[in-house]
Amino acid sequence: MGGSVGTSGCYSHGAARVSRVVEAVKVDAQGHEHQIVEKVSVLTRVPITVDSELPVQLWLQGEVRSGEGTSVAICPGRGIQTVEGEETLVLDAGSLKWQ
Repeated sequence: MGGSVGTSGCYSHGAARVSRVVEAVKVDAQGHEHQIVEKVSVLTRVPITVDSELPVQLWLQGEVRSGEGTSVAICPGRGIQTVEGEETLVLDAGSLKWQ
């Protein structure tokens, strides 16, 4: 199964505000929270600064790896991974925006 999808998450400022890093939290299909800490410029073209109103909803583009039932495994790409080192997230298909 291939394709391109987007998934939203709530984003808040990370500890390294000066380096323009944000923390993203995404809940997977099993209800587990996954944190992604990344540079703003890697996650979005939307300008997010320390003065931005938070949380901010953004969409991550990803590639579908597989699907079963109502769950879809996606890889966000661009070297994006969770703080646990996961490069693939299994998400509820209802949380995805198909392109």
